[in-house]
Amino acid sequence: MGGTHTAMISYKERELAEAREHVALGRRHISDQQQRIAHLLRGGHRVEQSEVLLATFQETQMLHEQHAALIERELRALLSSLQSSRIKSSPPVAR
Repeated sequence: MGGTHTAMISYKERELAEAREHVALGRRHISDQQQRIAHLLRGGHRVEQSEVLLATFQETQMLHEQHAALIERELRALLSSLQSSRIKSSPPVAR
């Protein structure tokens, strides 16, 4: 059972790293878009489409963050399960 848990944990750790990269990239996209909007406003340009894109980035970011949180919970559950199975399978300590 430990091998299966270990493989699943390794997979979830990679999945979490990728999700965290998506979160970081999303933050950069939002920041860049906010800067573009500010630049357009300073130049007296219309920003409606840019604001729609920003809202899309923000909605996507929320989904990325929720997904990362879900993976973190799943990983914690796997680690807890592995720890519990190791405790149950360890021999009693001699006193």
